[in-house]
Amino acid sequence: MDNKLLYIKTIAEEKSVSKAAVRMCLTQPYMSKILREVEIQYGITLFDRKTTPISLTPAGERFIK
Repeated sequence: MDNKLLYIKTIAEEKSVSKAAVRMCLTQPYMSKILREVEIQYGITLFDRKTTPISLTPAGERFIK
């Protein structure tokens, strides 16, 4: 889970799954897969994907802390 948490934090910092993937030297599809897995595991939505750039939901903010 430690790597997954790092990936989620990087997405939050970059406000973009694609930019976070580049920063972490991963592919965007892999980063999206990890994000989906974490959201399913905890039953929450971490990011509001309707905004540009994406932003943390209130649940996402609590998760990061």
